[in-house]
Amino acid sequence: MEIGILIGAKYNDGGALESQVALQGNDASCTPGLAYSPFGFKGRPRSADPPDAQGNYQNGALVLYWYEGSVLHTMPLDDGRRSTKLPQLDEGCSIFYADVDDAYAQWATDGSLNVKTANGKMNVGDDPVALALGSALKALLDAIAGVTASNTETGLAALQQAIKTITDIQTNTLMGT
Repeated sequence: MEIGILIGAKYNDGGALESQVALQGNDASCTPGLAYSPFGFKGRPRSADPPDAQGNYQNGALVLYWYEGSVLHTMPLDDGRRSTKLPQLDEGCSIFYADVDDAYAQWATDGSLNVKTANGKMNVGDDPVALALGSALKALLDAIAGVTASNTETGLAALQQAIKTITDIQTNTLMGT
């Protein structure tokens, strides 16, 4: 097994992800090899920066590569262009990152998942609890903004309803319903 620099990663005609490695030594080539990822995680590193004047690649994701007979196999590793900008990890933590500044997901030692995105937002997908809570919080903020001296009774009713909705969501979530 050797470690090299990943020049690029692309899908072949059969739909399999391949990594192209800057191999070193006599008669070295940049033959694509089948790319593997740890079970349950799939990633596609970005291409290396252009080579220097001598044709050497200096700046790209590292890739572990090995041969099975004449077949090249690869496993992309770390990309120092991005990973060196991530926060340091406590023992037992792990972090998932993409090639976007200030975006990562970190599992903490207490089991919590901390997500930081480049634009400060987290996509919750179609999680009905998160969507319902987001909608209820918006209704609460709208109700607060709508309370004026001239409509105190209507505004208070809207606030009470918004708070009840949030409480119901919290109760149902904690009870597993």
